Amino acid sequence: MKKRGNNVHFFARKAQMNEIYHILIQILIAVMTYIILQNYIDSVAKDTLFEKSYLSKDIGLLINALYAGSGDVEYTYVNDKAELNKFNFGFNEQKVSIVESGSAGKIVSEQPYGEDLNSRYSGQKIYSPSQIIFSRTKERLQISRNSNEK
Repeated sequence: MKKRGNNVHFFARKAQMNEIYHILIQILIAVMTYIILQNYIDSVAKDTLFEKSYLSKDIGLLINALYAGSGDVEYTYVNDKAELNKFNFGFNEQKVSIVESGSAGKIVSEQPYGEDLNSRYSGQKIYSPSQIIFSRTKERLQISRNSNEK
């Protein structure tokens, strides 16, 4: 004896709805994963931590070489691998500090350098230079930006 109303159709519809929900959830997970990965890629593309680290180590090594050299030296630092004008440079307390221009609270990259006790450098900040000029005499080290810049 058959029951009235065929419950098979009801379960078939529920199974179809469950399948639709599973597909919608999978699409939602895929879209969320895409958005998260796209945000990560954008942040890595704009990140300058590697450039700051590279520049701080390069300039720290340059200052060490200037102090180690004998005689008067003037060197104009230009870097083709990283844009210097994107950064602010600080030279203080035997450390090269580099931070992005126009950004407060960003990560600072620092590199120590050895200082000659007979020709100390008092320290200063240089904002967004295209070139940095290092000038060392017997008495002192002077670091400045290109005189043609603002």
